[in-house]
Amino acid sequence: MRQAHKLQFIVGQVFSYGILVFFSIIFLIPFVWLIITSFKRENQMFTWPPQWIPSPFWPQNYSQMFDLVPMGTYLGNTLKVSALGVSGVVITSALVGYGFARLRAPGLNILFGICLATLMLPSQVTMIPLFIMFSKIGWVDTHLPLWVPAWFGGGAWNIFLFRQFFSSIPKDLEEAAMIDGANRLRIFWSIILPNSKAVLAVISVFSIQVFWTDIFNPVIYLNTRDNFTLAIGILTLIGAQVTRFGPLMAASVLMTLPMIVLYFFVQRYIAEGVVMSGVKG
Repeated sequence: MRQAHKLQFIVGQVFSYGILVFFSIIFLIPFVWLIITSFKRENQMFTWPPQWIPSPFWPQNYSQMFDLVPMGTYLGNTLKVSALGVSGVVITSALVGYGFARLRAPGLNILFGICLATLMLPSQVTMIPLFIMFSKIGWVDTHLPLWVPAWFGGGAWNIFLFRQFFSSIPKDLEEAAMIDGANRLRIFWSIILPNSKAVLAVISVFSIQVFWTDIFNPVIYLNTRDNFTLAIGILTLIGAQVTRFGPLMAASVLMTLPMIVLYFFVQRYIAEGVVMSGVKG
């Protein structure tokens, strides 16, 4: 009887891992194909059956990419927008989330409900009013519309995560600090934030991914090529008559790689932060 249960357990484990491995391969194939294709000559990219090992090995796609488009400028613009935008999201959503988690005021729960209700509002609804407003103050074709809105609350979803995580931190720590004379801002900076590394990592990584890959807003607000970010700059490799697939694949690899490297460094904090902010509070 015991052996039958053990055999059933082993079969279940093998089946579970087999399913996971199968779907992992399915999801990895497009990225692996992207990397391999970035080292192929253009006449080998769409052969059938697919050629999985480049022959000849063609790294010139990467040098041609820098010759065709100003990748350094695009990369600098993307880093600037991402850094300013992520800073705005993390700082302001943490402050708002702390207010919802710890302060008490009439109507605060209703206000929090209204904040969460904005999650149901599609960004397309506010697209035209925002464009009119930014055009009237002369922000079109600048980077300001891409990161300044992040400094006004940081988004309802991020506020929700911070609020849930801050609610799980024992109030005794804050009460002890208040007895010592610390005000709310000092408590937030010296006690709350140092104990919130997990949720800070989660929201930082998710925000970096949003700003790094954002193509919707740059397409709307940017016109000058020198202001382009990576996401919209790569599109310039797709021409109406001719598309340079080799440099396009190389640029796509360079754009994707930082996100993958970042995930491997902070994956432990991401899992911990998502679980703690979702379960507790």
